[in-house]
Amino acid sequence: MCAGPPVAGDRRLPNRVGRRFVAVLIGLVVGVVLVEVGMRAAGVASPIDGSDLAHTWDPAGVFVADPDPEVGFGMIPGYRGTQVYRSSVTGDLVHTATASLDARGFRAHPARPGATRRLLAIGDSTTFGLGVDDDQSWPAHLQAALPAEWEVLNAGVPGRNLHQNVAWLRRELPVVRPEVVVLAFYRNDLGPAVPLGAATVPQQLAAPTWWPAEAGLRRWSRIANLAGRTAERMAPRGQAVLEPLDRFSREEDLVREFDWFVRAAQAVEAEPVVLVLPAMDLADPRSASLLLDMAAEVARAYGAQVIRTEPTFEEMDPADRVVLPAERHASPAANLRIAEVVRRELRGVDQPK
Repeated sequence: MCAGPPVAGDRRLPNRVGRRFVAVLIGLVVGVVLVEVGMRAAGVASPIDGSDLAHTWDPAGVFVADPDPEVGFGMIPGYRGTQVYRSSVTGDLVHTATASLDARGFRAHPARPGATRRLLAIGDSTTFGLGVDDDQSWPAHLQAALPAEWEVLNAGVPGRNLHQNVAWLRRELPVVRPEVVVLAFYRNDLGPAVPLGAATVPQQLAAPTWWPAEAGLRRWSRIANLAGRTAERMAPRGQAVLEPLDRFSREEDLVREFDWFVRAAQAVEAEPVVLVLPAMDLADPRSASLLLDMAAEVARAYGAQVIRTEPTFEEMDPADRVVLPAERHASPAANLRIAEVVRRELRGVDQPK
């Protein structure tokens, strides 16, 4: 005998709805657990895999104000310390790199006491070697590849822009007097300089303001960490949004700076070289080609040798190009490739003085 339709006071319908609700809830919980387990098994969204980072210097205070307002800031001569990368979620140590400066404020690497010829490399954090040890920067690799008579000085300073580097060269080249000066150009070098005295070096994936004490669920849940990480990537971060620089960079800025650079190098009889670096902060470095092409064209027009490094990275896995997923500076392997390109294309280093 079939049951009739529910009537007033019939409790079977609420019970049926309640059971369905509980079943759906249990299904959702099981689904979330399975996704969480799968993400852990696949190593996805780990808070200590280098995707959520805070970068600090230990000891702090590696930067110092420069007396020349156009240069703005430099690095403390004789500094010895460590570049420290911690998870911005858990606070766990993820990566470290040595950071040593000589008495002139240049990045230290194995000395060449008997060297009689000098090459000066200047640029920003990619030239300094942010995230890599002293002997792993491209200037250090370049010195190792050059004949023993050559010394390479690494005058890279994280955060400086093109104008500051050229201003420093115009002042310091008569003192350093290198035979070759290599000015490395990165895609953000026409943007504003990093403010002096910041607690951390700003980077594309900077630590959120709540790091690390208030991470909460992100410490334990890969799903929550992935959601939080995605939200951080989507939030505007000033220096982190570099794409507008490619669209609005003005050719006259490049003309002025490269003109001054070549004139300063020629005044001390040094060979001017512009090294165009690949866009490490982008998944597809070719998206920055418009600005890099313009920089190379202007530099050649003013008499500098131009060395392009982007082609050597096309066959390199993007994950191998950078130090860590959130530290989009050149890895040790990428620094070595840059040095190999410079060594291969640099003119005059094998000729006797």
